[in-house]
Amino acid sequence: MQQLQEDFQQNLNRPQTKYSLNKILSCFSKLLIFFCYLLISLLLYSFIFDTTMQYHLVYSNYCLTIIILLIELILSFNVIINYTFVIFFSPGTTQEYFKPIQNDTENNENQGEIDGNPSQRYLKFNYTPKLEANTTNQSQILDQSTLGFCHFCQLPKPKRAHHCSICKKCILKMDHHCPWVNNCVGHQNHRYFILFLTYIFLGTSFATLLNLNIIYSSDFYVYKNQRSFLFSTLWIVQLALCLTMASFGGWNWFLILKGYTAIEFMNRNTKTTYEKAEIIENLKQVFGNFKYFYQIFLPSFRQLPSNGVIWNQVDKDLQKINIGVD
Repeated sequence: MQQLQEDFQQNLNRPQTKYSLNKILSCFSKLLIFFCYLLISLLLYSFIFDTTMQYHLVYSNYCLTIIILLIELILSFNVIINYTFVIFFSPGTTQEYFKPIQNDTENNENQGEIDGNPSQRYLKFNYTPKLEANTTNQSQILDQSTLGFCHFCQLPKPKRAHHCSICKKCILKMDHHCPWVNNCVGHQNHRYFILFLTYIFLGTSFATLLNLNIIYSSDFYVYKNQRSFLFSTLWIVQLALCLTMASFGGWNWFLILKGYTAIEFMNRNTKTTYEKAEIIENLKQVFGNFKYFYQIFLPSFRQLPSNGVIWNQVDKDLQKINIGVD
């Protein structure tokens, strides 16, 4: 216990580089976020004042114009809202569930040697399950034997959790750290990341199909001069995004259907028990409980079957647990 506290103090007292790599990456990610919002705005502007206007001029059909505009606005709204959610929503961290007991007397009374080995001791923590998770069955409590220990966070590390060196936190069911959102994609915001990719693909696919018709159909040639200077560049960007999201988004959907995270897939030779027998159960692990399939594509705050610490059921009662540490 004393050695653990000394190691912890050494980490705190270690001199910090003023301009560390993590700070540089964080600043770079914020620039990427600004670029993404700017690009989305430009694409939407071009679609409204170039694509939609071209169809209105050629076909002079108000119903068609409204339908085209409404579809793209709905898709754009879902892109923006899910992108915002994945940026600002926590992916779920061990700090949200585990709190070290600050009372040294209580800690000393409850620490003990493991198998008579004085170099291995127990450190006591409070485990506080979030009340909004695991509402289906509360009969099972946390199995301490499933927990590891993170020497960076000085906290227990559940299965499927990984320490992010950029965020400096252990992320529950970590998929990856995404510089485009300046955040990790993990247990609690994975659904928003997937929907963000999905709606980018749908939105750019819809716009690309309409733009290709504009470019190659002679009906639009007479109105060529009424297009903005952005159109000739942005339709290529939309096509590139469409192809990119078809591959990258499709890859992420494949992982979800198989019950993997990106990290787990890279280590798939290690036997895992997280894949469910039915695909629908794998989807629920990411999107929460749903009755109809279309509900997974709607912005939601549905409860997830797991809280990210226990991958079945969990007891909501406050538990004090002992974690073995070297």
